[in-house]
Amino acid sequence: MARCNAVNCLNAREGRFCTTYNCAFRGESGNGLRECPDLVISRNRRTGMQGLVASAAIPAGEVIGQYLGYLQVFGPPCKNGPVNDGYRMHLKPRTNRNKFVGLDAVECGSKMRLLNHSCKA
Repeated sequence: MARCNAVNCLNAREGRFCTTYNCAFRGESGNGLRECPDLVISRNRRTGMQGLVASAAIPAGEVIGQYLGYLQVFGPPCKNGPVNDGYRMHLKPRTNRNKFVGLDAVECGSKMRLLNHSCKA
């Protein structure tokens, strides 16, 4: 029996990700989410905002998850507006027609949509 992937998986055809509960491969397929088990969603007591927090040390260079959402194609971003707004992440690659692409995770996605980072840390 061959491993399923996002193209031939029955869950993917129905718009679901594979999990330990609905997949013969226990979610370890090409259609399964991959997230670091040491990430938890937590609420800041002072601000009330939710965010993603590491519950244990994560080694440098470790892939902690996949940022998922609806793929969007659009024109150039506004020069004086934010590039990444809300749960939308603009990506650097462009289409063969020079359009910009991005992922919008406001309605779907993984815990990664709550991730905040600092490139200077």
